[in-house]
Amino acid sequence: MNRFALDKDNITTLIRLSDKYEIESLRREINVSSENVEVNIIKVYYAFWLFANKIEPTYSLWEMAAIHDLDNVERYCRDSAREEFKRIMEAAEGLKHFLRLGISADLLTTVIKEVYSPSAGW
Repeated sequence: MNRFALDKDNITTLIRLSDKYEIESLRREINVSSENVEVNIIKVYYAFWLFANKIEPTYSLWEMAAIHDLDNVERYCRDSAREEFKRIMEAAEGLKHFLRLGISADLLTTVIKEVYSPSAGW
């Protein structure tokens, strides 16, 4: 099977094809779920734009992605956010800070496990 690389020239077209023709394998490839497709298209496009333009991952970008459920961007920035995340977690406000921002408890659980896992290298 021939595969090609996603790039900033074909991502929008592929996302629209995925929606219009319900190409399930394409949806999985570009991480677009069938529910609320329009919102997912925007999220995937934004993530891809960051990657294509080589935007450096930062804590503030991670925080914004975590708040707005931009899964791909959040994962992209997670490693760069770890030191600031740990500093905030160990401060007086800790977990409350992230919950007040609106970051989901599920995501926080995942990140906390990664940050404090001995095998994760954090």
